[in-house]
Amino acid sequence: MNRVIEGMRPDDWPAVRTIYEDRDGTLWFGTNTGGLNRFDPATRSFVHFRHESSDPHSLSHDSVYAVLRDRQGALWVGTQRGLNRLDPASRKFTAFRENEGFVSYGIYSILEDQKGNVWLTTDKAGVWCYDGRTFRNFTTKKDGLVNDSVFSVL
Repeated sequence: MNRVIEGMRPDDWPAVRTIYEDRDGTLWFGTNTGGLNRFDPATRSFVHFRHESSDPHSLSHDSVYAVLRDRQGALWVGTQRGLNRLDPASRKFTAFRENEGFVSYGIYSILEDQKGNVWLTTDKAGVWCYDGRTFRNFTTKKDGLVNDSVFSVL
């Protein structure tokens, strides 16, 4: 459920894991157990995005580790249970899972490179690159990563 929370104070939130400011000045707060919170400075209001088991277009998990708005305007959200993309027009999430060629491990970090590829670091599945069509995985066995748990990409 996505709802505006007026008068929400920071002490009302679970621990904040990440803060991201997009090119419009909107602030996104990823929390430990409270989902994703969007703050619009123009209206001084929050919209709260959470996982809803009955809604396949909600956030996949309420622990949010990473946020990135790509050059196309989509918002990528890394959670404890995988990757989500928020369509700004419909305000619906798409969760990427095994049937899209991606694993549902924790996504710790997200980066878009100069070519528009989205790079992801994971809890136990190495580094992933999404080119807009397919996911490619880089791991210790195949590619020589030191460890398959990667916390950050610069």
